[in-house]
Amino acid sequence: MKVKVINSSQKFSSIWLYSRNLCKVDNKNVSVLDAYNEFNGINLMKREFQIGVDSCLGGLFLRQELDDKDYDILHYANQTISPVKTKKVQIVTVHDNPYTFLQSGIYSSYTSTEKNFKKLIKYNIVLIKNRFLKRNMDRYKEFENVLTNSNYVGKSLREYGFTGNIKTIYLPVSPYFEKLQHKHEIRKELGLPDNRILLLSVSNNATRKNLALIEKAMKILPDRFSLVRVGTPIGNSITFQNVSNENLNKIYNACDVLLMPSIEEGLGLPIVEGFATGIPIVASDIEVFHEIGKDAVEYINPLEMQSLISGINNALENKDKMISKADKIVPQFSFQLFKEKMLDYYKKCYEI
Repeated sequence: MKVKVINSSQKFSSIWLYSRNLCKVDNKNVSVLDAYNEFNGINLMKREFQIGVDSCLGGLFLRQELDDKDYDILHYANQTISPVKTKKVQIVTVHDNPYTFLQSGIYSSYTSTEKNFKKLIKYNIVLIKNRFLKRNMDRYKEFENVLTNSNYVGKSLREYGFTGNIKTIYLPVSPYFEKLQHKHEIRKELGLPDNRILLLSVSNNATRKNLALIEKAMKILPDRFSLVRVGTPIGNSITFQNVSNENLNKIYNACDVLLMPSIEEGLGLPIVEGFATGIPIVASDIEVFHEIGKDAVEYINPLEMQSLISGINNALENKDKMISKADKIVPQFSFQLFKEKMLDYYKKCYEI
C-alpha cells in the first residue's frame, strides 16, 4: 500500500509540517509531492496571489507529475489545491470550517499600516482567489474519505454538504515541545528581558488571528509587560521569525502567558504546544478551543480588550492549576497516537 501525500503549502507552514508528519507514519510507504512553487511579488498581495494560483493551476501541475503506478492512495494534505481525476483511493484533510474559510477577508493577511488603495487591491485578489477555493471545496464535497483535525470542523463539513465518511484525527504535537528548566538562562540565551512579564503570540497575520486586539492591549498594559512575537511584528514586539522547533520550544518556556485571541480556528495547535511546554494560555471563547483546551485555558471574549487584559491577569494568578490540567490533555496529541490512527485509517480506506 503506497500513499502519495500532496502538499500545497510553503516550507515550515502548518500544512507543510502536517505533510511531513504523515510521511513519518511510514517512511517506506508514504511520500510527499510538494505542489508549491513560490512566486515573487508585492508583499501585500503575495500570500493571496500564491494561494489563488495554487488553487487554480495546482491540478494541472499534479496531472503532469503524478503517475498512477507510484501510489495506491492519493492524500491531499489540505483543501486548497484542485483534485485530479483518478481511479485510485483519494483522501482529503480539511483543516478549516468551509463557511469561514471562504469568507472574503477573515483568512487574508492583516496589517494596521495598509492604506485604502492597498486594501482595495487585496480585497479584489481575495475575491478571485476565493472563487477557486470554493470550486475546489465543492469538489471535495464528493470525496468518500475526508479527514479533519477537529470535531468542530467535521461538524461544519456536514453542515456544508459533505456526504462522505468524515473522521477526526488530531494533529500531533512535535516531540520537540517539552518543559525546560532554568527560565532565566533561556531568556538570556534568546536575548529576552529577565525583569518583564513576557506575553507570547505565535501565528501568521491572517485577520482571523485577531492580532489587532493584542496590539491595542499592549498599549494599555503596564510597562512590566512585554510582547514576544513569533511571526510578523506587532507594534514594539520582540519578534522572532523562521525559528526551528527547538528554538520555538525555548521561546514557549521563556514566556509567561500565551495569547490566542483568534476569531476563528480549525484547531489551534499553539495551544497544544503551550500545554506541552507548561505555559498558561489565554484564548478566545470559541467552540474549537473548548474542544481541545477543555478547562485548562482561560477563555476570553475576543472582541473585548478588557476581557483579554483580565484573562492575562487571571492566567498569571492561576498558573499552577492551569498547567496541572493541561498535563492531562497533552497525551491526546502524541505522535504515537497519531501514527496508530493514521495507519489504521489508510488501511481501512485501501481495503474498502
